[in-house]
Amino acid sequence: MKEYVKEKRSMGFCYDTEERLLWQFDRFIVANGFDDGTLERPLISEFSRQLPTESKNYRNKRMVIVRQFAYYLTSLGIDVCIPASGGSSEKPMPYLMDNQELSELFSCIDRYSPRRKRDQLFAIEYSCLFRVIYCCGLRISEACNLRCDDVDLSKGILRILHSKGDKNRMVYLSEDCCELCRSYDVAMGTYFPSRLWFFPGKKQKPLPITTADAKFKYFWDRRCGAKTYCKSPTVHTLRHLFVVNTINKWIKEGVNVDARLMYLAKYLGHASAPETLYYYHQVVFSGSLVKVDGSIRSRVIPEVSYHENY
Repeated sequence: MKEYVKEKRSMGFCYDTEERLLWQFDRFIVANGFDDGTLERPLISEFSRQLPTESKNYRNKRMVIVRQFAYYLTSLGIDVCIPASGGSSEKPMPYLMDNQELSELFSCIDRYSPRRKRDQLFAIEYSCLFRVIYCCGLRISEACNLRCDDVDLSKGILRILHSKGDKNRMVYLSEDCCELCRSYDVAMGTYFPSRLWFFPGKKQKPLPITTADAKFKYFWDRRCGAKTYCKSPTVHTLRHLFVVNTINKWIKEGVNVDARLMYLAKYLGHASAPETLYYYHQVVFSGSLVKVDGSIRSRVIPEVSYHENY
């Protein structure tokens, strides 16, 4: 437990309140005879009971800390019981691609060549869509419902309107992602000069979310070096990756993570920093931590413009 707290602080987190709650958990373990070196279901069940002197929110808060500690133990190869979230059913752990798998996925997307010429437009659409989601940490609904009027490629800004919780925000594009969108926009504009949607579907409607989900699974199953997994990533995995890679980059650069978390939360459209941290904790202590790799962008963002290919 001390090593876990030490590791969290080395990542830039304050972790004072969390440490106090963990020591409370440790005292409970010893006092109730559960100190056998494991976290079994009877222990979790007993500790998860709401006390008469605490609110449900406080009970949930201490269980979140225990759950993250359990993920940490799992990452060390220790088989433990993972507490449920908020007293409800457990949320599935995301499968996060490593850098090689991510590169293979985008290579598979770029090789996609439908037989019908009209469908070839969707090939370049998927190539841009999934990269924008990954590079900006967008929700799939936000990307699919982008209107052309809300994409300012001269300033590199996406206006996300009426998103989750009916919130609006602006998302700034990196220069390479913005250049990718410009090339894509030129190619699509050749065939749809007055299109309403940045990622159009059929019959003047936006690309359906269900279609994007299905195509992502299609590309994942057919990527180079594909293996069979009991779990597979989803489009939302790309948003998880954005959060993990961003925080990892800050840690590597020695940045105060706590000081920047609220900015990241607003960029993602989260209501609070803890909501953003959940993404990171869920991955880091599942044993699926994605390491920072400075060369990944060169493998993910293609250098050849779409206009040259289509």
